[in-house]
Amino acid sequence: MAIVWIILGIILFLIGFLTPISSLFTLPISIVLVVWGIFLAVKNRKIV
Repeated sequence: MAIVWIILGIILFLIGFLTPISSLFTLPISIVLVVWGIFLAVKNRKIV
């Protein structure tokens, strides 16, 4: 489940970076999703 959050954060970052959507909204949300995914991965000690 952690890898899903990390991939979702990366996709959201790319959407905000490559489209005219304001990156002021997408960048913080994507950072939170990636950090949350890393936290879950460390907590569970597994990525998949």
